[in-house]
Amino acid sequence: MTSITSGRVVYSRTVKTGDFENKKFEVELCFNVDDGQDASTITDRVGGMCVEKCHQMLGIVARPAAPKVETPTAAPNKEAAAASMNAKEAVEETPAKRKAGRPPSTKKVETPADDLDMPTPQTKEQIKAEVDDDFDTPSGAPEVTDVDLTTAASRKNAELAKTHAGAAPAMIRGLRDKFFADPTGKTLRDIPQDKRKSFLDQLEAMK
Repeated sequence: MTSITSGRVVYSRTVKTGDFENKKFEVELCFNVDDGQDASTITDRVGGMCVEKCHQMLGIVARPAAPKVETPTAAPNKEAAAASMNAKEAVEETPAKRKAGRPPSTKKVETPADDLDMPTPQTKEQIKAEVDDDFDTPSGAPEVTDVDLTTAASRKNAELAKTHAGAAPAMIRGLRDKFFADPTGKTLRDIPQDKRKSFLDQLEAMK
């Protein structure tokens, strides 16, 4: 049997911090195994230290395991079982089993008007104000979502990479920064809604 006297554990982790940016940390720990010690136990402990330290530097917070809740098994209750059976028979009662003189109820239950969530009647002035608002406010273009921006940027990045190789991400970031007075720390999601359509048009025109 091979005797292990020393070793090392390496753990690395990469976290995405932006549209085209990543942060990576790597932790390496070495250890020695003294006589009488279990190499597997020491390796597991050192490996856990590597993972914990790397996650700490990346700002990853470990989630505590949810406590296991054991549901006690109730002892069978004869009275409860009998009541359940009676209730089931009452639900499954067929018309043939009903006693004479007890036909099923056909009375229509009326629902109050308030429960129907009917709209409140509008006055002529309110209707005129809504119509005026419709004419005064032009219908704008559909909202451009964050997903629309990132999807378009990723697609254009793959297209530009065929001709510009590694310079493609920088080209897209340069276009993005034009939409801010101070682009420091800005991402695609920070582009104002009224400028997003213009960004997509200029992105599509990039060659």
